[in-house]
Amino acid sequence: MENRKPFQQDKRKTLLQFGIVAAILILLSLLGSKWHAKLDLTDDHRFTLSKPTKNMLKGLKDVVNVKILLTGKLPSNYTKLLQGTTDVLQAFKEASNGKVQFTFENPIEGKSVDEKLKISEDLRKQGIMPKQLTNQIEEGEGLEKLFVFPYAIVMANGKQDKVNLRDEYYQMDEDEILNHSENVLEYKFANCIKQLHKADFEKIAYVMGNGELLNMNTAHALYLLGQQYDLDTIDINQGIEIPAAYRCIIICRPVDKFDEKIKFKIDQYVMNGGRILWYVDGVNCSLDTMKNESSYTAISYDLNLDDMLLKYGVRVNNNMVEDLQCNDLPLTVGQAANGPDIQPLPWIYFPILTPTGKHPIINNLDAVSSRFAGTIDTIPNKDNHKTILLSTSQYSRALATPMVISFNSVRYKPKTSLYNKKYMPIAVVIEGGFSSLYENRMDPSFMSIYQDSLGKKFKAHTDKDSRMIVVSDADIMLNDFSAKRGPAELGFYTPTSTYYANKTFLLNCVEYLVDDDNLLEARSKDVQLRLLDKKRVKNNKNTIQFLNIALPILVVIFLGSAYFFFRKRKYEKALA
Repeated sequence: MENRKPFQQDKRKTLLQFGIVAAILILLSLLGSKWHAKLDLTDDHRFTLSKPTKNMLKGLKDVVNVKILLTGKLPSNYTKLLQGTTDVLQAFKEASNGKVQFTFENPIEGKSVDEKLKISEDLRKQGIMPKQLTNQIEEGEGLEKLFVFPYAIVMANGKQDKVNLRDEYYQMDEDEILNHSENVLEYKFANCIKQLHKADFEKIAYVMGNGELLNMNTAHALYLLGQQYDLDTIDINQGIEIPAAYRCIIICRPVDKFDEKIKFKIDQYVMNGGRILWYVDGVNCSLDTMKNESSYTAISYDLNLDDMLLKYGVRVNNNMVEDLQCNDLPLTVGQAANGPDIQPLPWIYFPILTPTGKHPIINNLDAVSSRFAGTIDTIPNKDNHKTILLSTSQYSRALATPMVISFNSVRYKPKTSLYNKKYMPIAVVIEGGFSSLYENRMDPSFMSIYQDSLGKKFKAHTDKDSRMIVVSDADIMLNDFSAKRGPAELGFYTPTSTYYANKTFLLNCVEYLVDDDNLLEARSKDVQLRLLDKKRVKNNKNTIQFLNIALPILVVIFLGSAYFFFRKRKYEKALA
């Protein structure tokens, strides 16, 4: 009996310790359901939202419902995209204190053939296009065809919009495409939620007055901008100033010389915090001008903008880029039995610009298509700094104008050694302070009228940091057009039926100029693509399965057995 007393005391002590531990765990669980934090130890911080996204989510007042259409039985790479989408939305839910809710729904699962066709057609009308995939059923049992909808529908504030979870990227395989698509999920959802909650759209203006384009070739760009902004078209020759209500103005392919009155308006608009997106050609050349000619002499524009742009920190050169990384152009190379022999041939005057920088405008951006582009020089300036957004490939060069461009040049293979200029700038963002071109240059009598009679204050410098973007190829903003099909989508290159990122580039540029919340920072995230060695996995299948499935179970059994064995021996000695 004396030997059982210590045993009973140990038993009560063990039960008490167990009860205390259980109570602590329950308390921690309850506290964790209310307040919790997580530590993101991943190299690419894939589970960490950017600060602008967090600020936007914390300010939500209404519930946001997200319906993910990509679900069900999927190939492994699409399963990874779905998991990435789930991770982003879970982070949104936590950052918004539960305001963001999400569900999964396969719109055609369990439906009859007729129902599937009707649902698919309804979704197509909303711009939600199905994608056909193939999936391995079981090893050695062949493949099955799947139709999936890689989209999410976001509903908030009585409105709804769609988010395309999968983008197209130039010269990438499917795994790389899905990885890049995963990189921009945070930005896509954050931007969609922000757009749905907008009460008023920011005012921007498309400037006319110096021969700028306003025709079917600008139709899709202006349509896109009109969907997200309060877009006006203004004649810069009218009025004494550009209204400060416009957060940003766009100047696309001017061909007439700017007089000093117009330049003064632009200058003072910039000094008062206005922001400009310039699409300026230094050289007069387009396919339309070459349609009926085998050759064409490209000459420079005299826009009288050099001094102004130099003051701001850049120079648009009067030259033309030739780049071996270029689009094909269908050209007649001879005669065939049924008529002209037309073949797609590399056209070095149509460079394909592949962004490589980390600036929010271009990070994770696909290639951009250009035509007859010039180059930009950046000028050192203590007030601001420049970042190159688009540039040529490493196999390019620029020729000064006037120069003769001939279709016959495609008959000869270019000498690679001549294309020895690398990464020449085509688009540049300028950020920081700006100084007026007209500081200490204005006639006192004019200044008296401007300030006393008109009540305007001349500004020699910006009060705070501002932004400006200069692109030396206006074609980047233009869409193809045909009389039969109408305007094509911006970035769609008709001869090869290839989509480029011109649309995204335009929208990113305007958003960066207009939005001081910097939501575009979310595009800077890079989720690393860590692919398995499929051959090695196949050769070591049994070993990998043992290490991942059987070994953990055996370790648990061994540790449990060891624990009970030594525990039994301990209490056998106590009872002895």
